[in-house]
Amino acid sequence: MEIIDGKPVNVDVAGRDFKYYIFDWDDNILHMPTRIYLEHRADDEDAWRPVSVSTGTFALVRTDAAHYRMPQDGGRAAAFRDFQDAPDAAVADLAFIRDTRAALARIRAGASPGPSFQTLRKTLREGRIFAIVTARGAAATIREAVKIFVDEVLTPSERAEMFANLRGYRYCFDRVEAFGTDVEELDYFLSMCRYHAVTNPGFKARMAGDADFGARLAEASSEQPRLRGTPLPHDAPHGRRGGAAAGGGGLLGRRSGQPAGGLRLCPLGTRAPLRRLQVRRLRHERPVP
Repeated sequence: MEIIDGKPVNVDVAGRDFKYYIFDWDDNILHMPTRIYLEHRADDEDAWRPVSVSTGTFALVRTDAAHYRMPQDGGRAAAFRDFQDAPDAAVADLAFIRDTRAALARIRAGASPGPSFQTLRKTLREGRIFAIVTARGAAATIREAVKIFVDEVLTPSERAEMFANLRGYRYCFDRVEAFGTDVEELDYFLSMCRYHAVTNPGFKARMAGDADFGARLAEASSEQPRLRGTPLPHDAPHGRRGGAAAGGGGLLGRRSGQPAGGLRLCPLGTRAPLRRLQVRRLRHERPVP
């Protein structure tokens, strides 16, 4: 550790390996309270009734067309209305920000965090480049949520370590010897990371023209996606189920928060292989009032 421009700088980062991390947010970093609005029909009923489910439950029931369907009034837009940011809303009032703060409050009250929670904490502490890929609708809001994570999760000593590492990278690789404020250095670091909200119209338009992922996007955007594996029964038990996209994997290829293959730092403009991502799922639903 050296003192440069009056601030601690960890010059030892020059000898580190260059790993980057890719995370999913929901049920990996945090168990968010955001609801998905569906219609449900029980085996002994003919009528469909509105119901809201957690993201974990949706991963289990999304292929169970006999018992669950998108709302007939509004379709997917109505089902995932809490996943999009309200136009012109203040940052503090955005659903993703509100739910992030609520999820962190539950952890402080004793609830378990997601399986990648501590990995993101370590990633930030070490100043590692990362990406977040999520079914949310606004990439800029994800970046704001990471700032909240830094403020509410990292201890003062962990934040001091993070800033020393960030200044170390700037000193060793950007040849910077005059540093900004902590706020400026954090903003610079977060600007180098990537945030992909896959239900954002801009992301969908970009991927629709991609030779590899255009067809997959069209399938995933259908009212009742056809996924690999057999549909899960209504009374499927908790835990992992192999085969279906909701069981044993998802979007990114490996468990969220693991290094991307232990690779050397890959230019973020390139496309890393996408496979499937293991997620933890919780069964929980409640009727819509």
